[in-house]
Amino acid sequence: MAWMRSDLISAWLRSQDDIFCKQGGHVRPLMNKAPFHKTKGLKFSSIKIHKLEPNTTPFNQPLDAGIIPAFKAPFKQIPDNHVVNVLGSSTADSYKVDILTGMQWATAAWRDVSEEAILNCWKHTKVLPAPGLHEVEKQDLDYTFTGSLTTMQTLCA
Repeated sequence: MAWMRSDLISAWLRSQDDIFCKQGGHVRPLMNKAPFHKTKGLKFSSIKIHKLEPNTTPFNQPLDAGIIPAFKAPFKQIPDNHVVNVLGSSTADSYKVDILTGMQWATAAWRDVSEEAILNCWKHTKVLPAPGLHEVEKQDLDYTFTGSLTTMQTLCA
């Protein structure tokens, strides 16, 4: 299992602050009080971090509000299907796969999570207003996500 480190979070926040500064925007990320979310002493121009209260994540974080279970349900079926369809019999070693296969399974499971399920989780948390949520420019979201993903891949390399 991979673990997040506070230096990676700090570097990512700095890179996002640079991006928002250049765009003239501001953002207020919600962060729980996980040990690696150490931001004390960090100064940002365009980011103001909001620390969540303990034991509130199921109520204000869409991943905990249902996105993770929506992903896990199809993901848990994939190894069983693999054993039955490809190998024919189940042994302890039947479930051992390489990292690439695991990533491919995760990708397949993520594709099974519906847009409606994700939107419902966001609505449930009331983090974003439900009206107009769907009208957010998909190109802007795709650009922001792709930029963030590229930054994280660079930091983790």
